Amino acid sequence: MKSLVFCLLLVIGVQGIELICNYITVDWKDGAYICDAVNFTATKRYLEVDSLHGEHIENKTNFDVTAIRIDSQTAEYMPWGFDKFFPNMTDYAIIESKLEKIQRSDLENLTFLKVLSLNDNEINQLLADTFDDMTNLEYLSLSKNKIKELPDNVFRALTNLQGLYIDSNELSEISFKVLENNTMLKELALNNNQLEYINSEIFGHLVNLEYVNLSSNKCIGIFITSIKHFGSARIKEILKLNCNNVEKKFEQCKEDYEKLRFHYNLLLLEEKNRKYKSDAG
Repeated sequence: MKSLVFCLLLVIGVQGIELICNYITVDWKDGAYICDAVNFTATKRYLEVDSLHGEHIENKTNFDVTAIRIDSQTAEYMPWGFDKFFPNMTDYAIIESKLEKIQRSDLENLTFLKVLSLNDNEINQLLADTFDDMTNLEYLSLSKNKIKELPDNVFRALTNLQGLYIDSNELSEISFKVLENNTMLKELALNNNQLEYINSEIFGHLVNLEYVNLSSNKCIGIFITSIKHFGSARIKEILKLNCNNVEKKFEQCKEDYEKLRFHYNLLLLEEKNRKYKSDAG
């Protein structure tokens, strides 16, 4: 696969682009030293960062940079080459920058990443092999995109993943195979989608799961088809098992909620029955 990509690049040609960094230390990353990209534009594929500009904070160098943030810029495609300048980077964020597509070749030289944030963009599709080289990734955020479907096993290589955030997309269903290999997962956000049903087997092997947000979907309470499918999952908090689109489904949601509360004392459900009644109208 890599040899094929290399041959294609020889034909197409890789163009160089400039990266201008505003170097800052951020409190929200325990004092991490990051490159905050300025005046960044990537409007075509096969672009590689070949020059770097920006003044470091005193006593800091490229080796101290652990994160790159491209925020509110124009990055329709993911460029290559950051790793050449910042060998110790672990976090990469492209936020609100019109990113349209990501594919495996965009990430194959970033296998050392632990955090990848692609929030507030225009991504509408994920290919099955997109993250196959990201074996060290611990947190993946795809919030506020336009993703309609998740291929089976799209996260199969992410065996160290602890946080997955796919909220505020356009998902209408999720296969129980999607998280089959992600047994380290602790946090899962699927709120603000169009989900009406989730096969509860998806949670059965997620033994480390602590937090699930399923709020603001069509009628997410009805996803609990069988209590036993929660297996050994130690879910501590499920936020807002909303059932607010069809009044006749309210009783089913209420029954499932009561079963969960009765049978699983590790669950600390935020919502009360009166909230369900309020949502159901």
